[in-house]
Amino acid sequence: MSYVPAQIIFLFSTFCVSMFCLRGIIGERAGYFLAAAVPAVLANFIAGQIGFLSAALLVGALVMLVVRPILAGELLGLLTYKPHLGLLFPIVLAASGHWRAFVAAGIVAVLMALASWAAFGAETWAAFFANIGHTSQAFLTEGWADFAKLQTAFGLARTLGGSESLAWTVQAALALSAAAAVTALWRSRANYELKAAALGAGALLATPYLYTCELVVLAVPLALLWRLGRARADSCRTNSPASHWPACWC
Repeated sequence: MSYVPAQIIFLFSTFCVSMFCLRGIIGERAGYFLAAAVPAVLANFIAGQIGFLSAALLVGALVMLVVRPILAGELLGLLTYKPHLGLLFPIVLAASGHWRAFVAAGIVAVLMALASWAAFGAETWAAFFANIGHTSQAFLTEGWADFAKLQTAFGLARTLGGSESLAWTVQAALALSAAAAVTALWRSRANYELKAAALGAGALLATPYLYTCELVVLAVPLALLWRLGRARADSCRTNSPASHWPACWC
């Protein structure tokens, strides 16, 4: 295919996959509307990016982690094409004892790297490592893509005129705080939906490199919190008199 039809098919097919995954979390057709209504959906379509697929893989990993941990790990391994979205996952998986998912994710990540090496040769990996420093310099130091487009604490600090060292300090503080909070939550007895939602949101807080199109992933914690809220509302209606069930939320 030429570029334009290939891009159109890719965007709409991954969009449909993400809609079905989010609908599966919520358990009703409202999931389709949630998936379509997240503002970053439009940004992802305009930029022609891969946010829909990232959201779908994250849904699968979080939903399957308890019941099918190896499959969840495989999906996380596939998500390593966006490594900055996975900064918290190794920490949380290790802290919560999900070692099968941890190992499966590592194996799939290695297999993906080997597959790309077999398909495109070692030159692509050599170029990748050779340009990491240049790319970081261009986007995070010199702001070639405009700091205001970075949806992170680092980008905010730079947009407001802060120095690079200040921006890194702010970002590191936020990332460490997010890691500590999410890890503590995963080691607690909180509802799984709350744990998964916190991990999905915390993963976006931890990275210094995040653009608007990637905020499609925020639909995942929104869907998980929606499901948790509906379950609590149904429980209140079932176990309390109709005139008193709203008080269950207080």
